[in-house]
Amino acid sequence: MNDDYHRTLQRQMARSGIAEDQLTDPRIADLLGRVSAAYEDADKQRYLHDRAFLLASSEMQNLYDRLQSSSQNEAAVQRDRLKAIFDTAATGLIVLEPDGRIFDLNPVAEAALGLDHDAMLGEPLSTILTPADPDDPVIDELRAALEQGRHWRNADTVLMTKHGSTLSVSMLFRAMRTGGGVLAIEDITERKQAQAELIWRANHDSLTGLLNRPALTDRINRALQRSRRYGSQVAVFFIDLDRFKRVNDTLGHAAGDTLLVECARRISSIMREVDTTARLGGDEFVAIAENLTDSDDAYRIAKRIADTIGQPFSIESDLAYVEASIGIAMTDGHGVEPGQLLRDADIALYEAKGHNGSSVVLYTEAMIRRMQHGVDMERRLRHAMYTDQLWVAYQPIFSLSDGRIVGFEALARWNTDNGPVAPEEFIAVAEGAGLLEELGKRLIPEALAFQKQLPTGVDLFINMSPGQIAADGIVEWFDEALLEAGADPRQVFIEVTETDAISDHAITGRMQQLRERGMRIALDDFGVGHSSLSALRALPLDLMKVDRSFLVSSRDDTRAEAIARMVIDLGRLLNVGVIAEGIETEEQLQLLREIGCPMGQGFLLAAPEPAAEALARLT
Repeated sequence: MNDDYHRTLQRQMARSGIAEDQLTDPRIADLLGRVSAAYEDADKQRYLHDRAFLLASSEMQNLYDRLQSSSQNEAAVQRDRLKAIFDTAATGLIVLEPDGRIFDLNPVAEAALGLDHDAMLGEPLSTILTPADPDDPVIDELRAALEQGRHWRNADTVLMTKHGSTLSVSMLFRAMRTGGGVLAIEDITERKQAQAELIWRANHDSLTGLLNRPALTDRINRALQRSRRYGSQVAVFFIDLDRFKRVNDTLGHAAGDTLLVECARRISSIMREVDTTARLGGDEFVAIAENLTDSDDAYRIAKRIADTIGQPFSIESDLAYVEASIGIAMTDGHGVEPGQLLRDADIALYEAKGHNGSSVVLYTEAMIRRMQHGVDMERRLRHAMYTDQLWVAYQPIFSLSDGRIVGFEALARWNTDNGPVAPEEFIAVAEGAGLLEELGKRLIPEALAFQKQLPTGVDLFINMSPGQIAADGIVEWFDEALLEAGADPRQVFIEVTETDAISDHAITGRMQQLRERGMRIALDDFGVGHSSLSALRALPLDLMKVDRSFLVSSRDDTRAEAIARMVIDLGRLLNVGVIAEGIETEEQLQLLREIGCPMGQGFLLAAPEPAAEALARLT
């Protein structure tokens, strides 16, 4: 057999019984050669195909192996990333199984709820979430969302931690397609505290902690609703501190704040738990009393408030004194509104301020008319100050031993087209409107010009309010006014009320400064205040004017006579002059002479009169 033939062809020829020597025809030999070549070519093609398949399979396997390895690495990276996010999230996260058991929880959830990580795995959700309110349905709502595979949010609830404290939280549940889900728990305790702080500040006075004006209106409205429901009465007390400004000016704002805080405490101590106390600002307070029977109940409460405010205040090393003026408004069984009740109490307070301090006034309809009259008078007074309707009258002061004129008291007067206005009326209006200082600066120069015309031994007496004396620059103003008028300061007395001189250090200091300028100081209305002898001795004092209430009205009034003698003797003891005010009867005059009162004034002796008439008395 020809070895040049392909092995497959040789096997086929052998099986067919064809010997090579039988194939003598050249054409057969050529055909067999071509068949053998075709087999050879087929073998080569098969080899190349198998080789390519093997190579491709190997490459695919290698690629698959590489991809598999890459996928596993990427998954590991992703798991690490997710774990890092889970563990470092600022929000507490709890992963729940479909049955509600805990699969995992992050450190924030552990710390917030006071949990141990490993001990909680596999535990039911109810073991870690305990609402502070037993009726809070939050757990039932969350369990329903878990079972139904839906998202759920709870904006605000309070949980009990394992430490026994409360925790305000906001919760969000996200269900997973495979069952279970992730519960996010955000600690909003600080936010809630901040919100509560904002709400508190919006409704309370920052200094005293009492309710403020906006919150007060709501409280009055609620009190009125309860009043209508139960048939009881409500009283609103509008409280204003008298002489607070002087404490603030003399002892400083810090001392003033301390006094306000203590006043708030004292007022609150009088009111019951069901009542309300508020500060409107400055030195104004409001109290609401509920379940009252009548106005007598309200008066009793107001009196207790006034009494406790009137007690001395110990501020550092000083004692401060203020009083309370109180206006009361009560429900009348009709549909009164909160604003009206507060307005009525304010009107009653305005009336109380017109009295002599520590006054309590219950609102009546007549007060509105008086208040409107006061507002109208203030308007007219302001106009009068710029149109020369105001002038100075002078009431002579006499030596009771020989009848000589020893001085004149300068008194403001107001003439209108309808006649004169009573001094006590327009002076009260000026004081309430804060016009006294300006009024004084318009009239005192006129009085000083009058003094220039007085002979030696005849003095001028000028009344000044606490606000006028305490005003900044008043001493320098007097320097200029005296110089411009050419007046002799040694013949000018400044009159200050006893209560103001004793209770206000700033006024005492100004009195001393004025005295250093050559002017002298007279203590007006002596006897109506509460001076001690030691306090009087400490004052820069030259003269006392005895209040008319101490004058003896009858020889049968032995007690009054004894008091009058003591006052005059006190003047001698202090080495100061004494003038009796308000002498209106011959009997009073005779008794004063008998007990040795050196000087006096009053309508019996002479009424206030214009400057020309007063000067004419000296000729």
